[in-house]
Amino acid sequence: MEKEYLNLVYGELVRLSQDKNLFASVLSAVEDVYLRVEAAVSEAAGAANLAFECQRGCCLCCPPNVGVELFEILPLVASLNEGPTEVFADALEAAQREDTVGPGRISFAKMFLETSKEMPHCFLLDEEKACGIYNQRPLACRLHVSTSVAVCRQEKRPQFTPKFAADLDSRVKKIVDDFAASGHHLLTGLGGTMYRMLTYNPQQRRFGLNFFGQEIIFTRP
Repeated sequence: MEKEYLNLVYGELVRLSQDKNLFASVLSAVEDVYLRVEAAVSEAAGAANLAFECQRGCCLCCPPNVGVELFEILPLVASLNEGPTEVFADALEAAQREDTVGPGRISFAKMFLETSKEMPHCFLLDEEKACGIYNQRPLACRLHVSTSVAVCRQEKRPQFTPKFAADLDSRVKKIVDDFAASGHHLLTGLGGTMYRMLTYNPQQRRFGLNFFGQEIIFTRP
């Protein structure tokens, strides 16, 4: 990736962290993306005549290595900083400590594939194994829907038809493309594994975004 482009993205992120009104407008735009995606999931399910069995606290498809783009991490960081931040700080540290293989290839990925062991869960689950940032959860989480909990338990992945997946992918791509075209292109196309993109500053008691080693802290206006 060209250094000049990365500098542009970094400058935009810093600007968002400093300009509360601008950051608020981006959060509103991301919220609109999520609302449109939720509608797209329902519409694609209706077209395929599918009924989902996903329930609160299921967490069968909530691994620790969820991939996110920059626009997805912003509302997540802002939400975490609404506190109490310590709730997830220790869990984030533990997830990062387990990362012994490298970006996107965490040590418990192998354990996930071994049928004799339980899949490790996302560090943002609460004590009841429900999502602690549900309203700000990334697209990957919103798109992991299943028509059979039994299949999820057996195969450790959601069940849906290829036709449904292709239809939903097309709908979501259009939504994200619209977001990028509305002036937010610097926030799309770049990302990584969620727990690797998050930082926690114990002195400030704030979560932040790790952008190639630079910590940028965002708080909701």
